[in-house]
Amino acid sequence: MADRGKILFATVGTGNIEDLEKTLLIPLKKSILKGEWQEVVLLPSQETARSAQLLHDELQGIPIVMEPLPGSGQENDADKTYAHFEKVIAGRIAAGTPPERMVADFTRGTKAMSAALVLAASRYDIPRLRYIVGQRGKTGNVIAGTEDIHEFPTRISSGHRLLDQALLVMKKGNFAAVLDILPDVSGPMAGVWPDDVQKLSRFGRAAAAFYAAWDRLDYAEAGKLLGGGLPECPDKGWECFVPGTDVCKHVRRLAETKPDLNEECADWVRVRAVDLLANGERRIRDRQFEDAYLRAYRVLELIGQARLFMHGLDSGQLPPEHPAVQELKAKLKENESGFGVIRKTGNYTAPRELSARLLKVLGDPMGARLLKVGEGDFVKARNRSLLIHGFSATRMSSDEELRKIYAELENLLLEDSAEAASALEAARSADFSAKEGRN
Repeated sequence: MADRGKILFATVGTGNIEDLEKTLLIPLKKSILKGEWQEVVLLPSQETARSAQLLHDELQGIPIVMEPLPGSGQENDADKTYAHFEKVIAGRIAAGTPPERMVADFTRGTKAMSAALVLAASRYDIPRLRYIVGQRGKTGNVIAGTEDIHEFPTRISSGHRLLDQALLVMKKGNFAAVLDILPDVSGPMAGVWPDDVQKLSRFGRAAAAFYAAWDRLDYAEAGKLLGGGLPECPDKGWECFVPGTDVCKHVRRLAETKPDLNEECADWVRVRAVDLLANGERRIRDRQFEDAYLRAYRVLELIGQARLFMHGLDSGQLPPEHPAVQELKAKLKENESGFGVIRKTGNYTAPRELSARLLKVLGDPMGARLLKVGEGDFVKARNRSLLIHGFSATRMSSDEELRKIYAELENLLLEDSAEAASALEAARSADFSAKEGRN
């Protein structure tokens, strides 16, 4: 009764023509009769379709259907055989039977047919395979009466397939998806998977959680995960995801809380600007142009904020009595957007462009550089974005324009700080697809 509602797929070979009953029909009947099936799907070649028909006619009380290979001679073509078996299995899944209610018996048939059924079953996560074992006679066939139906799980191959899928997705930068692909091997699931799958899954999930937090700009969470330590990586194919010394240093800096003194905030802001630039480059890679524009604008703004911190000024808390603030306020035309005012403190706030103009008043050459870059079309494109003030996405035929903007911003960062180059190298290490391209 345990097999009720299941589907059995079974390859049908030639057996020994001189004794078809003992070498083919009896073993297949034993497999079919071991269980109660909603359907038995026989997979013969064109040559063995007649043998499958004999089974069908003999076992009248069992719902047997035949799905023969469509072409003569295909039983020796593993690729075409796989395509047929895969289609047959997919049809049953589409009709409503989940893979966990399926069993694949690959005993009979050519080697190509057996391999094809195992591969097709593996693709669709069919959890159990069957193979008939027993004493073999002089012809190599199992002697009738000694057959033993051996059924075994596919946890090792299934686990490795999940790991391969996760590795591919991880290298493409979709870190959060890895947490959905790889099994959580903690608690009650610990005994389900083989040891090697468990060890690599633990590392893969931990690494994915770290990079996902870093990639979504949750620096506090990334630093926390880093501080807790990642499990040991047991596989060379995954070693590229072990955070190096420079990456650990970079993320720990990002996770630091904001300093109290304005002058100490400059470097704290700079490392964020560098990281956001690299993050935006990954958005360009993934053709998420709206997100890339937003990050570019924020990088431009952060550079100005960092420079103001160098002068002891916070763009979000500007003292009205500061000489440079008063001078800039006097220069503002009546129709120009001026400083914002914080009611609680009476201090001023300065948006991106006004911060750059304030730097000019302070005699900082970076002010003019920021204003020049800000005059470009990318600020207008950002403002027209659906994510800001517009009603549609920015239409782009290629990423060339955005890459030019990011190159300008990179030059500003390198000009602003001697440490930017090394920080940018660490920040860019989260782009594993770029590393693949260099290998």
